[in-house]
Amino acid sequence: MICKKCNRENRDNANFCSFCGHSLSKNQDSKIDLKKEAFEENKDVVYFDPYEDEEVEFKDYDYEEEDEEVQNFEFKQDEQENNTVDYNNNKNKKGIILISAVLLILLAVFIIPKLGFSNEDSKVSEASEQKTSTEADNKSEVEDASKDEDLSEVNSTVDNEELNQEVKETKKIYITNSECSSILHDSTNKDYGSTRVLDGDFSTVWSEGVSGYGKGEWIRLDFDSIYTIEKIKIVNGLVNKKNGYYNNNRPKSLELRFSDGSRQTVYLEDDNIGYQVVNINPVDSNYIEFTIKSVYYGTKYNDTCIADIEILGY
Repeated sequence: MICKKCNRENRDNANFCSFCGHSLSKNQDSKIDLKKEAFEENKDVVYFDPYEDEEVEFKDYDYEEEDEEVQNFEFKQDEQENNTVDYNNNKNKKGIILISAVLLILLAVFIIPKLGFSNEDSKVSEASEQKTSTEADNKSEVEDASKDEDLSEVNSTVDNEELNQEVKETKKIYITNSECSSILHDSTNKDYGSTRVLDGDFSTVWSEGVSGYGKGEWIRLDFDSIYTIEKIKIVNGLVNKKNGYYNNNRPKSLELRFSDGSRQTVYLEDDNIGYQVVNINPVDSNYIEFTIKSVYYGTKYNDTCIADIEILGY
């Protein structure tokens, strides 16, 4: 018996196709009574059979099953193609992974050690350069330290000299003798001689004794030896409780004369009843002479007075 589905030959008494499983029963070629079936389904329907006098033979074809088979065949074919593509893709991926692994191995075996050696050589070179630089710096530091020591010795010598000078500058020169060009004599019979500037008493003074304010009058102080004179401390005017400072004249400028023949002029402040420290150009001398050049005028008397004098030097 031929299967109407796969067209293969089966046994005559077979009920199903041994190849595709399709039914091989005799009702494949059986006649269909359309009128009877329509009547059984709906007895109210009137069926008009144009082939009433003829018998119509229908063949049973299962188109849906055939379509499913075709579709299944196409799906399998697509699946095989997809599997082929996936297989090729997996094969390509495996090839890429294998190549990458080989490259990594080569990189680890050959390239990285060379880089390591290069870094080590660079480090050794840097260490050598640092060592050389350190040695040079140490040498430079030693030289600088040596120079600093030499400079320190020089500076120490200079500092010692300056210190000695400072000590000498603070030394008060001892006065062995004093003289003056004139002395004031008044009704009080007080002593206004040159020694009054050496007693440290601001209320006692040397006062010139000529008419006028005493321009050109002088007082001289002698030393026991030649000294380098640098500073003069002087108390200007008469300082007492009776307002003698403003009643009498006070020197405004004095000319200094020294034993070497040199001269210097100094200027004094007014309204100052204490010591005024006057710096002069250092000069070697065994005496100093003060000559009145100008004065601050008093309100009551025309006598010019100096209360105290100290000479500083070494």
